[in-house]
Amino acid sequence: MKFVKPIVLVIFCLLLANCSLMPDIRQTQTKSSKPNVAQRSSSIPGKKHITKPSKIIAPDETGDGQKVPPLAPHGTIVFLRSSVVASAVEARLYDVTDGQPKYIATSRNNTQVHHKARPGNHIFMLISGDSVDYIAADIKPNLTYYSIIKPSMGAWKPSFSLHPIKKRRANHKSNSPEGYFFDDNHIETLISSAAPMVQTGGINESTKVDQDVLNKHERQWAKWLDESADRVTPKTLNILDGR
Repeated sequence: MKFVKPIVLVIFCLLLANCSLMPDIRQTQTKSSKPNVAQRSSSIPGKKHITKPSKIIAPDETGDGQKVPPLAPHGTIVFLRSSVVASAVEARLYDVTDGQPKYIATSRNNTQVHHKARPGNHIFMLISGDSVDYIAADIKPNLTYYSIIKPSMGAWKPSFSLHPIKKRRANHKSNSPEGYFFDDNHIETLISSAAPMVQTGGINESTKVDQDVLNKHERQWAKWLDESADRVTPKTLNILDGR
């Protein structure tokens, strides 16, 4: 019995020490077991963590915040061809505004080529065999301009020329053999009879221009640039000729 009291005393002291440590242990466990906001969101089943972007880019802005200009509306020029003359001969259309031919489309008889063009001044070229001709056009957005492809038979080969269809104004002569106007009786018939339509979305950059076309254009281009205003004006679609 003399050893019982010391043993009981030791046990009692250990119990007191253990009780004094319990609050700290419980507090530590409570702090360590409490998840933060990110942990809670990631622990929810099916919940993905979403990273907020540093900057929201508007649809009309680039990455550096610059405004993207809207696409300018285009105008349309229609090349009409309907004639029994040289009906089996093809003619190719090019845009040569910057001096270099860019392929548009191939014109065949009883068709009309609808070509979308950016607003502003343009020069178009028609080539068939050794025949080369040009027409100028000042195109306004959302308007349609018209040109007639006129074939004629030469001594050996047919030739083709381009002629604008204009809105008649006071200074236009009514008896000009080379002039075409919307109020002429046969023009509306020609527009409706030339079918089917050949639609182009613009210049066909993927079509390579062969050297023969480049050579023919080079020989005639200088002559076109040297033409006087009196000769160029009848071959020009003015901005007011659109409809």
